[in-house]
Amino acid sequence: MQKNILKICYCGLSNAGKTSIILSLEREYAELSRITPTLGIDRTTIDLLKSDVLSLWDMGGQEKFREKYIDEVRSFLDTDLIFYVVDIRDDELYDATLTYYKEILKVLKESNEDPEIIVCFHKFDPNIENKLQYIKNVENLQKLFEENTEKDLRFFKTSIYNKKSLIESFSSGISTLIPDLNNIDLILNLFIDEAEIEGILFFEKNSLILSESYRKEEDKSLFLTIITDMLTTLENIKEIQRVNEIHMVLNRQLHFLLKNVIIDKTDFFTAIVCKDKDNIQEIWNKFLKNEFPKIEKILLERK
Repeated sequence: MQKNILKICYCGLSNAGKTSIILSLEREYAELSRITPTLGIDRTTIDLLKSDVLSLWDMGGQEKFREKYIDEVRSFLDTDLIFYVVDIRDDELYDATLTYYKEILKVLKESNEDPEIIVCFHKFDPNIENKLQYIKNVENLQKLFEENTEKDLRFFKTSIYNKKSLIESFSSGISTLIPDLNNIDLILNLFIDEAEIEGILFFEKNSLILSESYRKEEDKSLFLTIITDMLTTLENIKEIQRVNEIHMVLNRQLHFLLKNVIIDKTDFFTAIVCKDKDNIQEIWNKFLKNEFPKIEKILLERK
């Protein structure tokens, strides 16, 4: 079976944090302390859904390499998605990073390439996320990026110390490349009302969120934090492949159920959050019987 290769470029100035993002997504935490500037382009791949391969291009941000990408053009050919990474802590380089971004847009236009673009305001670490200076910097930069772009952009504040932010931004980008995931969204949106639950997420073993739905949008951050922290812990102790079920109580009111399901020998996970402790297993059984087969069919038909 020939797989669908999706080309994803991580662009930005040197030391913006592109490599650290990719290593964190791959859970190569031990390598973070040994990162050196990327020389040219470093490529890695992630298998997704057995039908797709994500080809991640870590494009070194030193000036000589940036000039080469712009001059040769071919680096951006057949690009499906760009994550443009900005070091939010280094305000002296804001002008330079915006200039490079505009140069990339020019190359894309001349090459008739039209990838989706996500801007990551990176190194927005927990120790600065409430500081007015950086909040204002993000707001001002976002306006500048929007003013210089003819298409809609997605913006995320990311940090390697906030795994949720990395998974959320990455999942958002991938969802734009795989239209079939919209059909799973519809299934979850209907189920959340029918079952009267607070939230439901469907994701694969790399923590990539394939679909999610919440009764209250403000609960999204809490649920994602719990799930990503849990999966990171399980991965660290090499238990992720053996998890069948986790049930826990959140703030004495919400009940969280994580279940492992398998599609074509590949591990996936469903997380349900509800207020009804007594019926949470019944809710899961209803999902497994009525909704999961629809999701399974969608994913298998991508093969």
